[in-house]
Amino acid sequence: MKQEKVYYGWKVVVCAFMCLFFGQLLYTNVMGVYTKAITEQFGWERAQFTLWTSVSAIVMMISSPIIGKLYQKYPMKKVMCMIVLIMSSGYLGFACSSQLWHFYMFAVLMGVGFAGYIRMGPSILVNLWFGPKLKSMAMAIVTTSTTFGTLIIVPMITNIVGKFGWRAGYFTTVGINLLVVIPVFWFIIDTPESKGIEKQGMINEDEKTMVERDGVDLEPSQVLKLPEFYLFGAAQLLCAICSTGILTNVQMYFTDIGFNSAVAAWITSASWATAFVGRFIVGGVCKNKGVRTGITFCAAAYTFSMIGLFFTQYNMIFGFLYAAGYAVGSCITILVPPLMTPTMWGAKNNARNYGLVNFCSSIGTIFGATAIALVYDMTGTYSNAWLALAGIFVLAGILFYLSLTISKKRNSVLRAKMST
Repeated sequence: MKQEKVYYGWKVVVCAFMCLFFGQLLYTNVMGVYTKAITEQFGWERAQFTLWTSVSAIVMMISSPIIGKLYQKYPMKKVMCMIVLIMSSGYLGFACSSQLWHFYMFAVLMGVGFAGYIRMGPSILVNLWFGPKLKSMAMAIVTTSTTFGTLIIVPMITNIVGKFGWRAGYFTTVGINLLVVIPVFWFIIDTPESKGIEKQGMINEDEKTMVERDGVDLEPSQVLKLPEFYLFGAAQLLCAICSTGILTNVQMYFTDIGFNSAVAAWITSASWATAFVGRFIVGGVCKNKGVRTGITFCAAAYTFSMIGLFFTQYNMIFGFLYAAGYAVGSCITILVPPLMTPTMWGAKNNARNYGLVNFCSSIGTIFGATAIALVYDMTGTYSNAWLALAGIFVLAGILFYLSLTISKKRNSVLRAKMST
């Protein structure tokens, strides 16, 4: 196979970067801007309107395994462009809606896009083009998009909604998808084999390295019978509940404990900004020490982050512990799981297997915000929730570690049998 001066996979990383830069930020990070504007115009309760996100999350949960099969069966770029088109139809529907049920109905299309474009797209692209030695750094680059995006996408949509109205914001999103995202994806090459080049980052059979090799290739039907899948799935569910609950409630916690809104926003933004550094730290740990070490590092950081959040009510200095811990810990939901899936069950069926994993995390996404808010309603404070989350992250870290350890032993046995 021919070699290139600049590996084509790094161009694919740009496409994966766009999945989060445009996809996630236009879906998640600007949600509050739309919610405020729409509920004020129509006089709806915010809880009534935001119910569309639960509808979307349920659809994401159901559609993830199906989309994984489509990615496995058909060319990546064709499936991706179709999913982005479906999600764009959802945004277009939002822009034309005037009744609550309109938003609930078009949320179905948004859920399909959330699953295939935002959650699964970056992982599948990176795993198609990079082997174990490089995929952790490739994913680290991809996930920095959420940091850059908060500085560009959020102010842009906020200004558009403020000057021209919320419908203009949704129309802008449709335009970005149709004029930027789909054309870029349509012209990418799906796999190294299609381009006639070797996949970079692979580990030679006799090479000694701390990086875990990709596991023996397993079908989803086989994965569902393995105990490590259920340990992995439970950890994903717990982390999704925690991370969603943090994102949707932490700024209100800061104002509750006496910070003015500007300081609360500053601390929250600082945690997002430092996440840029955290992505490369965790990517480097996974590259040099292995995914098991990386996941342990993330779980410990997130635990200390929650402890810092609890003590921030007594002294603002602990807010920096929260921000620093969040920078590293947040990788547990966006960076590490895509690396774990092929490490445990091989790269051949990664799209379908990651669809199963995404199914588990999407369940937690449905209940995360409500669960943390419920703790507040029952106790009158978020403080107890942060201590509970600290314990949950410890448990999730243990479950992740056990799942990787069990799969590593099983893969060693399978490789031994295959070599005899």
